[in-house]
Amino acid sequence: MQSAARDVFYLQSELVDAKVNIAVNDNIALVISKIDALKSDMHEMKDELKSDIHDLRHEMNERFTQVDNRFNQVENRLTAVETRLEVNNRLSAVEAKLGFRNELQSELRSRTVEYGFKAG
Repeated sequence: MQSAARDVFYLQSELVDAKVNIAVNDNIALVISKIDALKSDMHEMKDELKSDIHDLRHEMNERFTQVDNRFNQVENRLTAVETRLEVNNRLSAVEAKLGFRNELQSELRSRTVEYGFKAG
């Protein structure tokens, strides 16, 4: 009887051990599958993030190009305005010089006429 009880106890212990092993193995397999799913999700998110960063860089480059083009347009306009101002300044200087010469010529004429009348 003791031998039978011992055998029953031994069989029950082995049965419990087998059930625990099955439960643990199932849980381990479940954890491994969850880890694999998380790895897959991480790689997908990483690829999406790379794509988003690439798109953002492309958009930023386009916008920087637009800003650079606008700066170039403003610079060209500013250069044109500076050129006009420089031409106007030169023209004013020429007009002033011509006006000064005209004044000198008219003054010389009037003095020549005055001397002509005085001498005459």
